[in-house]
Amino acid sequence: MILELFGLPGSGKSYIIKKINDNKPIGAVSCNSLKNAIISILKRCSVYTPSSIRLRHKLDIIYKDINTTPLYIRRDARYYINNLLMVAFGYKHSGKKKIFMDEGIIHRIVGFAVNYELTIEKTIQLVEVFRAYIDLATVVYLDVPEDECFKSIKSRNRHEHDMDELDDGALRNYLTSYKQYFEKIYQQYGFMRITRNDYERIKELQ
Repeated sequence: MILELFGLPGSGKSYIIKKINDNKPIGAVSCNSLKNAIISILKRCSVYTPSSIRLRHKLDIIYKDINTTPLYIRRDARYYINNLLMVAFGYKHSGKKKIFMDEGIIHRIVGFAVNYELTIEKTIQLVEVFRAYIDLATVVYLDVPEDECFKSIKSRNRHEHDMDELDDGALRNYLTSYKQYFEKIYQQYGFMRITRNDYERIKELQ
């Protein structure tokens, strides 16, 4: 089973996934450095498989005429594309493993859309390119008000991500933009929608 959760930055996606996973750490971390190195190599190679190359060709057509300057986060378009390809590869080859994703395909597509101000039409095109992979997962929208997410980001004061360095005005715009894309995608595809208070509904899906 693959569970993919998407929602605003600061909405508590990682927290919710830990709760439904009985507070176990997200993902598997091995103390074996050789194993970790092999996994790292496989991740990098995954973007060069035949299926990934076909996906990349479709993506190139979609984003070739987009704004080339990121609005909020200093990441070029290739960063987003490669990450999407790696996640899609992981979904395809997950077998029967239980996987919890707090930043899966939908979240990464919207992160790309927000940072490069893609139209909703282009964003939906990106979703459709990855539709076969998204259909392998149970996708859930964690709907949390923007103001709560803003307060959460400011209070945790992490300084681990470019987002953490945005001034208050830019951060609010950033969150508003995310919300607009998420609402459009939710309306288009009708994914399950939860709040922080009813997250246990997800456990019924396992």
